[in-house]
Amino acid sequence: MKDVHEFDKAAPEETIIVVRMEAVNHWNLSRADLKKFVEEKSMASNAGIPNDGDFYYC
Repeated sequence: MKDVHEFDKAAPEETIIVVRMEAVNHWNLSRADLKKFVEEKSMASNAGIPNDGDFYYC
């Protein structure tokens, strides 16, 4: 999650779509964890955390 925060600091005007993958380094990371993290880092206004099946059009 640190990399997401670093990206936000480098490009605060950009929208970030934060996804959780079924990979070894993400297996213990939940959407609830991601949501809590972006709220704690005051990133909630420009970070999207999609649910399974959600689509984002840019």
